[in-house]
Amino acid sequence: MKEVGHEQGVLCLSSDLENVMMWSHYADNHEGLVLRFDTRYMGDQVSGELRCFQVKYGLSFPRLPEYLAALRELENGDRLAFARLYLCRKSMDWKNEKEWRFFAGKPDSFVEFDAPMLSSVVFGWKMPEGTRRLVTAWANTLNHKPELLQAKPCPDRFRMAITPMTMGAQQQHDKKALNAFTEQ
Repeated sequence: MKEVGHEQGVLCLSSDLENVMMWSHYADNHEGLVLRFDTRYMGDQVSGELRCFQVKYGLSFPRLPEYLAALRELENGDRLAFARLYLCRKSMDWKNEKEWRFFAGKPDSFVEFDAPMLSSVVFGWKMPEGTRRLVTAWANTLNHKPELLQAKPCPDRFRMAITPMTMGAQQQHDKKALNAFTEQ
């Protein structure tokens, strides 16, 4: 089983943009960002086969019949059957992450995504201004421009509110970012 993990690069994703714990743990305590992907573009570029799968949460490890079924699928040409079973299963304790896993080929390999795959960039509410300018400048260099969004704490519940950056703030960030980007 360890061989499966060593042969497959995996990108872990979440479908919950508003989860405060996810922002705290995985986005550098709200100073980081979230990249939002359009799953319609998450297939293999050659075969077209889907490479992004939802994690299943449970109380126990997969049972022998599940392993045997995955082995049969593997023998029938489904290269990812065993990886899905082994790499897309977690303890019920992690269910709040609403995790998806994208199989990216070899570990430590670089995967190029089609430009429309990146649909938006969500800035953490504590992100330093200099980082925000750099990310905005980078996003503006892309042919397919992702939507720029802002995460802010909800005033009445333990969630994050995700809103579009206002046009004035967007233009101000764009000007500062362009100046910062061209000065380097």
